[in-house]
Amino acid sequence: MGIIQKFKIWWRGEFISPTTEELFNHDKQREDKFKQPIIPKILTIIWRFWLRRWPIILPIIVGALVALFIHFDSKTTSNTTQQQKNPISNEIRH
Repeated sequence: MGIIQKFKIWWRGEFISPTTEELFNHDKQREDKFKQPIIPKILTIIWRFWLRRWPIILPIIVGALVALFIHFDSKTTSNTTQQQKNPISNEIRH
């Protein structure tokens, strides 16, 4: 059995056998039930949330990354600009 097959079995989880009432109930179509482990449950919830809300989440993430880039990039440029404008005060400090 390959790794992919083992992963699929783990992801699906433990099979829950149907009760006798579910077996003989002809009103509903019988569904196979599985008890999924906690990690696949959490990942499924996150994935479904992402699929529903990606138009909102993506611009927030991109905006935050751009803001961080501007913040850290502007600090390095402002220090360089200050050192170039005041060479005398920099010599006194050293």
